[in-house]
Amino acid sequence: MLPLFWLSSVLAFCLSRPPPPLLERGSVYSGSVRVLSLPTQFVSIKVVDEGVGSLHLSGVLNADGRVGFCLDEEDRVSFVFDDAVKRKMERRFCKVVDATYDKEKDVASVSVSIAPLRIRKTVNLTRVLR
Repeated sequence: MLPLFWLSSVLAFCLSRPPPPLLERGSVYSGSVRVLSLPTQFVSIKVVDEGVGSLHLSGVLNADGRVGFCLDEEDRVSFVFDDAVKRKMERRFCKVVDATYDKEKDVASVSVSIAPLRIRKTVNLTRVLR
């Protein structure tokens, strides 16, 4: 009976943990990346609510909009962009191919591919504001 009680206590502890830092309201993650001789691309995401952020892009791609995000058990991040941002990314043949979150360093790494240039770049978004 003791192992069952211990298992239920561990399970209750795991389920009661606070959400990962990525989901804290008001957090701002920012980063930049340079592609060949093009201007530097700046990316900033402010967490507005759990799973919803305000996205600001400036550089080669300029856009402001909403982004939905979800963090899975393997620290992979899924993004859903609003229509305006999605259209601008499609016009530049740009898409997010991979995104991860490092809980220890509090850094999100987003890999983006640009089809016409046949390149893939990673931008590290570090927390700049809590």
